[in-house]
Amino acid sequence: MRHRVPILVVVPFLALLLLAACGNSTNDSDVDTDTDDCDAGPCCDTEKGTFRPDTYECDLWEEYICSGTACGDDAQRQAVHKYCSGSSSSCTGTKVPEGLVVIDDCAPDEKCTSDGISASCNGCGSGSYCDGDYCQFCRTDDHCGESCDDCTSGGQVCGYGGWECIAEIFNDPESGLTWQKTPDAEFWFWDDAKNHCYSLNRAGYEDWRLPTVSELRSLIRGCAATETGGSCGATDDCLDAGCRDSSCDGCNDLEGPGEDGCYWPDWLAGVCHAYWSISSVAGTTSYKWAVGFDDADVIRLEPPSHVTYALCVRGDPLGSACGVDTCIDTASGLEWEKTADADLLDWADARSHCDGLDLAGQTDWRLPTISELRSLIRGCASTETGGSCSATDECLNWELCRNSSCDGCDLNSGPASGCYWPNWIFKPCFSYWSSSTATGESGFSWGIDFQTASIYDYRYSEGSRRFALCVRGGT
Repeated sequence: MRHRVPILVVVPFLALLLLAACGNSTNDSDVDTDTDDCDAGPCCDTEKGTFRPDTYECDLWEEYICSGTACGDDAQRQAVHKYCSGSSSSCTGTKVPEGLVVIDDCAPDEKCTSDGISASCNGCGSGSYCDGDYCQFCRTDDHCGESCDDCTSGGQVCGYGGWECIAEIFNDPESGLTWQKTPDAEFWFWDDAKNHCYSLNRAGYEDWRLPTVSELRSLIRGCAATETGGSCGATDDCLDAGCRDSSCDGCNDLEGPGEDGCYWPDWLAGVCHAYWSISSVAGTTSYKWAVGFDDADVIRLEPPSHVTYALCVRGDPLGSACGVDTCIDTASGLEWEKTADADLLDWADARSHCDGLDLAGQTDWRLPTISELRSLIRGCASTETGGSCSATDECLNWELCRNSSCDGCDLNSGPASGCYWPNWIFKPCFSYWSSSTATGESGFSWGIDFQTASIYDYRYSEGSRRFALCVRGGT
């Protein structure tokens, strides 16, 4: 048994010598590599079971893109190389584009189109022409795409079909309003339509706006029921949903006197369709009035779910005569400031502010009475002049004269971008002082919150602060 002990010791020793010899070998093919790193994937060396280095190209493809979105922008292509990350079997490393190459040089009247796997220059197709970033539809195919470069002088623009030079604007002698002659052939959400008109610079003017429903109706021709003065009840003075009756449905489709049967003047050159007004449907939080010139109907649309066209206008709103700083409300004969200081004032300071105002060459400004301030309310029948709210210059007692109808209407649902006043006032839509004090209690003055058209008495003896809107004339 003693002779067996050395044998048991020698065998492990020989094994260690063999392992050491293998470890010192310089032949890579003899290395016993760890095979647990990966066993498949574009960045896996399956023979060795290891991740490929980050210099290994694992993919190559071509991208097709347009150099921009405008007419005339070119079609381009570039090769893209993709490399391994060195730490993954997937192709997740660096992406190296080779550089863009123009493959199709688009002409000024062509649009580049691309779906990622191809790109090319294309004309806009029959019945349309390239205009800026868009392909616009033509009125007719016969005169499509011809140059309008000579239209920019003399207050003219390229006509709706892309071929005719016409004046940019039209001064309507009947209403005194100035209109776009060629409204953009583009659908707008209501907020976007409003902002589009506010930002418009046309024929050197920058005071464009979205028209009221009465102003839009003043353009209707050939449909007596919805023309100005027609039996349709929806006007600037009647904006409730109930003001729309069957006569507001208009006339037969495309039988008007305008071009292509449109129910508008022949000087208008736009898409014969529905157009937004600035007027909200009173008593609702979302609906707006619109006019469809294809059938002369006066309709209600809900901005979040509807898009339609915009026709911008400038000039004194109907029912007013405006200067730079003031407007005369033709219904009351009172002259109001349009853009007064947007400062919150206590009641005493509000009175002093108006008494000391020197505006438009006049110095006899004052804080209005509650009846005068009420004359500005639009779109809330209960608190408009003559409405069921009893608070007037003749009834100033808080307990006797303020009833529930003085609470007004829904918040921010008035016709002037949510405010219950004329669209020629450019001041914060908030609560305003009157000069009328409430009888029967000390330290209170009547006022109006134009966000809701509600009539309240506000405590002035404790420094409550509201806005002031000054007036002259009357009384």
